[in-house]
Amino acid sequence: MKNLNEISKALIKRRNDLSLDQTDMKSRIGMSQQQYSKLESSGEMRLSTLLRVLEGLELEIKFIPKEHLKIEAFISDQIEKKPENLDKLLETMFGKNLEEIDKTLEPKTEYDPESFESKLKALADD
Repeated sequence: MKNLNEISKALIKRRNDLSLDQTDMKSRIGMSQQQYSKLESSGEMRLSTLLRVLEGLELEIKFIPKEHLKIEAFISDQIEKKPENLDKLLETMFGKNLEEIDKTLEPKTEYDPESFESKLKALADD
């Protein structure tokens, strides 16, 4: 994302994807519809507020090196166009589908990116 307008659009899209309206954000993050509307329209917010909004929209921040953006965008685009492409992609990359990969990952109460990445690498080595 290169500007605040892109952040606003992404937040609006995700909220709509979750079938939420701005008033629903009060129960999710304790922010009134008026406050939330202002955030979506301007995109201006403190980092702590953004993290709160992301939590309410079930999103995470991920830092992607610029040299990986093309492949990430391609994968995301393919999955968004046809969600069933995820299994095909995983089969191609790891020789396993999402259900098989899911079985090998221990359920955790908190996401641990290092553990997840090491397990995916182990799957690729199998």
